[in-house]
Amino acid sequence: MYPNRLLWADLLRISAISAMVVLHVAAAEWNTAAMHSTEWQIMNIYDSAARWCVPVLIMLSGMLFLNPKKEVSTTQLFKKNILRIFLALLFWGIAYQLFKYYRYNVSLTFQTTSAIFYKILFGIPRYHLWFLYTIIGLYLLTPALRIFVANSKKKDIVYVLWLFFIIGTCVPLVNTILKLNQLSYSLNKLLPELTGYAGYYLAGYYFSAYELSKKHKITIYILGVVSVLFTILFTSYISFKTDEKIGALYEYLLPTTLFISFAVFIAFRRFFKTTNLKNNTLITHLSVCTFGIYLTHDFFIQLLSMSGITALSFSPLVSIPVLSVLIFSLSYFFTSIIRTIPIVKKYIT
Repeated sequence: MYPNRLLWADLLRISAISAMVVLHVAAAEWNTAAMHSTEWQIMNIYDSAARWCVPVLIMLSGMLFLNPKKEVSTTQLFKKNILRIFLALLFWGIAYQLFKYYRYNVSLTFQTTSAIFYKILFGIPRYHLWFLYTIIGLYLLTPALRIFVANSKKKDIVYVLWLFFIIGTCVPLVNTILKLNQLSYSLNKLLPELTGYAGYYLAGYYFSAYELSKKHKITIYILGVVSVLFTILFTSYISFKTDEKIGALYEYLLPTTLFISFAVFIAFRRFFKTTNLKNNTLITHLSVCTFGIYLTHDFFIQLLSMSGITALSFSPLVSIPVLSVLIFSLSYFFTSIIRTIPIVKKYIT
């Protein structure tokens, strides 16, 4: 049923979506919990530890679409990949907006209907759907990036990744700490291509195509662990110092998030590349359903919240993983069911 699958990539994709669910369950009550409470600190830990999910998903896409050995035509990108993402964005964007109107008892009028499409075209219909806009943009860049990858040596790709690290992640961190907005503005104008997610996209191909030395791997692993601890501690410190909840260090385009994302990606490739698990069919089916899980999991977060069940219903130390498993499972079974409908399976999940 699932030929030519990479088991380690499937496991990583499932783990990344699982981490995203954990992130959103924790973040849903992040602003509600009292800042000096144990509950908020626990949410901060979960939130900080799960931030690698989005960069890793982008890296997995880069690994697949930038591989010169895999034929990816511009026509295919538009007719298959971009079209699918756009239709999914349109369908689920409308669904989430209609659900919002139902939840808050908003009447469906010409103005509210127009607002739905305005939100999709010029905004974000639901917070987690921003990722689809980013993926469409990266797909549009793919033909140019494939030419670069196919005609570049390893050192050329490393050079671009270093630029991305410095300009795309270190500068935002300096700006976050020192508030040097003019520096960020100037570099955005100088090298705008290196201040977005294209660096992660390229890194996905690089780390899948080239083997790192043991020394480099260990260094990245250590930096990854230190990055998570740094994010946890300094988010708490800055928030307490200013007496305001500040999540600036949660951003994806920071060196701290970059290190843990690279560490997780490299670790899965290293430790699961030659693994043969007996339940491959289940793993690959879970992986195939991850797009649907990503699209639908927020419905279940909202439904549970409407029933009074949130991360604050009991200790977040237990509630966050328990609710995350429940929401992931519900999203998986729901996605499995609706994927039995051919047009749904092909275009919106």
